[in-house]
Amino acid sequence: MKAICRPGLLLLVLGCSSEPMAGPLATPDASLLAHASASYAVKDISTGPSEDSYAYSINDANQIAGWSNTSLGTLGWVRDAAGGITWLRLPIGANGSSAYGISSDGRIAGSAFYPSGQWSAAYWASPTSRPIVLPTLGGQINSAQGVNANGQVVGTMMDPGGVRHAFVWEASTRSFTLLGTLGGLNSEAMDINAEGTVTGCADDAAGAQRAMRWTRSRGMVLVDRYGGSIGSCGYGINRLVSLAGFFFGFGGTDTAAVFDVRGTPLLSYRFGGTTAEYRAVNDSGVAVGSADQPFGGTVQGLYFSPTAGSGTLPSVSGGAEARAWDINLCGRIVGWGFSSASGGPVRSLLWIPVGC
Repeated sequence: MKAICRPGLLLLVLGCSSEPMAGPLATPDASLLAHASASYAVKDISTGPSEDSYAYSINDANQIAGWSNTSLGTLGWVRDAAGGITWLRLPIGANGSSAYGISSDGRIAGSAFYPSGQWSAAYWASPTSRPIVLPTLGGQINSAQGVNANGQVVGTMMDPGGVRHAFVWEASTRSFTLLGTLGGLNSEAMDINAEGTVTGCADDAAGAQRAMRWTRSRGMVLVDRYGGSIGSCGYGINRLVSLAGFFFGFGGTDTAAVFDVRGTPLLSYRFGGTTAEYRAVNDSGVAVGSADQPFGGTVQGLYFSPTAGSGTLPSVSGGAEARAWDINLCGRIVGWGFSSASGGPVRSLLWIPVGC
């Protein structure tokens, strides 16, 4: 199987309060899976016919942010609602970029890459703006993963010793806040909602990876309250403070999950393989992600709707696998998949639900 390269995306890791443990998990209705593909039309929105292309984020104006491996290097882009592509401007001295998050008003969070191998977190106020390179802690790998309409940017900085630090950066004041941990060494911030609540992961005192939520008033708190979990991570957050992510238990099997504000897993899913995750959840509570099938089967995109149940997403014609990465309020989903079972170019994908 062809490997997926994700420049600038850092390995995630995760903390605690006295809220009670969650009860049994709610399992999506498996009877809906066979009919799920009919609910969505899939469209290839790649930037070129042969270059690997990855769609990472979509806002409610149907602007899509991502990056592609082009003949000029790895370059970030924004696709507008009409299908036009704007390539993001590079900082002085940089030879590449990636876009990972786009806000409701078109602000972009991502990374800039340099010939020395340095990755710096970067912010674009609009698709045509000059980028602002965020400060670093002296480490080599730095990335901005999410941004909201207030210009609050979240991501992860690495220090010279390789320790990862979750941060919030404010565009209006150029101020920088490290979010701390849950008692361990590392933390990473993955998304921020309109109100400024952050989700991601942090190490606890035992060194275990845990899903976290951060606010300026309360600081960092543990999200995962499921007693059978030995690790978890939060990847996406909506305005209701529900988190999309995963938890894993003994044996190393990941289960996709959406956690409510108390840390209760509202739903979970996996195909029977070893890896499953929800990457995003919109304000209607629809979650999207991916899971692998048992015995080395392919990865498929999946979604869960509180009204329509769970389902898988179609891949492009002849495609081997697909991964869903973000969803907007209308229900449009972006992600990527291979163009053929033999491992052709990675294709940026847009899934359009009926009626949207």
